[in-house]
Amino acid sequence: MQQDLGPLLNAIYPKVVATLVRVLGDLDRAMDASQDALVKALQSWQKNGVPENPVAWLVTVGRNGAIDQIRREQRLVSLDSNVVSIREDTFADDSVQIEELDWLDVDDDLLRLVFTCCHPSLNPQAQIALVLKVVLGFSVEEIARGLLASPASIEKRITRAKKKIRDEEIAYEVPGVNEIPARLAAVLKTVYLLFNEGYTRIQDDNLVRGSLIDVAIRLARITSRLFRDNPEPRALLALMLLSAARLPGRVNDKVFVPLVEQDRMSWNQAMIREGIALVDAIHVARHPPGAYQIQAAISALHSQAPSSEETDWPQIAALYEKLEQYDASPVVPVNRAVAMSFCGQAAAALDILMSEPLVEQLMNYQPYFAALGHVYERLGDVERAREQLSLALELAQSPPQRRYLEQQIADLKIRLSDGKPTPR
Repeated sequence: MQQDLGPLLNAIYPKVVATLVRVLGDLDRAMDASQDALVKALQSWQKNGVPENPVAWLVTVGRNGAIDQIRREQRLVSLDSNVVSIREDTFADDSVQIEELDWLDVDDDLLRLVFTCCHPSLNPQAQIALVLKVVLGFSVEEIARGLLASPASIEKRITRAKKKIRDEEIAYEVPGVNEIPARLAAVLKTVYLLFNEGYTRIQDDNLVRGSLIDVAIRLARITSRLFRDNPEPRALLALMLLSAARLPGRVNDKVFVPLVEQDRMSWNQAMIREGIALVDAIHVARHPPGAYQIQAAISALHSQAPSSEETDWPQIAALYEKLEQYDASPVVPVNRAVAMSFCGQAAAALDILMSEPLVEQLMNYQPYFAALGHVYERLGDVERAREQLSLALELAQSPPQRRYLEQQIADLKIRLSDGKPTPR
């Protein structure tokens, strides 16, 4: 019976490609060498077993294969600095033994690779595509399916990103101390954008694309390990775990279910425990707050509450107000307003939602009109609630969300016809 080597190879691939980038000095060559090494591993390890140090085995095989390829190219082109950049001692000994590669600091190599792919000069879409391709080894077709884009457009994103790295001579290195905060922010943003691609993008009746969520969580684990002394990567991991844990409750019979109405018994308790443990550990260490720490704390409050009625809504509203100091997104005050409406402050919540900046910025944002409909309903203005939910329905793109809004609008029509416009 053949052993399933897929999970092991997926787990160690980032370390292999990261090390080969440093050894070979060329991103494309390192990726090709890594793929060739993986193919040889599948052939060899099924027959001979997994070596004691699989990363070093793959790096050795990939390195030697790249050397052979370079030598073949030398027969056609003179080798100079414009052809390939490679360690001076690369050709010294073709028979490098696996044991000699124990010195490789794969975490440092991986850190360099992540920083390169998430460089601030690359746009977020390019960063995501490059991380999926380079760091995680996805094919162009897999990336295209995950991001709901054509393979051609994904290929262009990756090619342009690689060209920018090459033309601007973006260094394959960990930035200096003064640069790390801004560069780390780009890394975390890329990971979170990737998670949201899976969490919010819609295709047919599938409200969630689990594969992208799994990839984002795996990448967050890598990042949190690489930045052990910084609480924000761990907070981002906690936030994604707590959010993903509630996914089983988001859809019921192909209809979207808002958080406050979800069956909490369906939530993944193991993920919730892990996420809350991370939040607690950060809190005990008393780190200065950051945007991901605040969002993770909000998510933990939701996850720990036995029911919507027992949720600490005042604390959630206060945390959203705190978050506005770190995140300028207009979505944050919308979420604060919804939390306030559950605290008996629907009138104040409406004032926030009707503020001029939000109205101007969120005219095409479906959750904004859904929030307005919710607040109007809690104020007892059923007619305005129905109007706002109808606007939300016009903007809704997923079938599950459309079905939910249609049900809500139908319920409000019944209440209007019965003459019961009372607040909830």
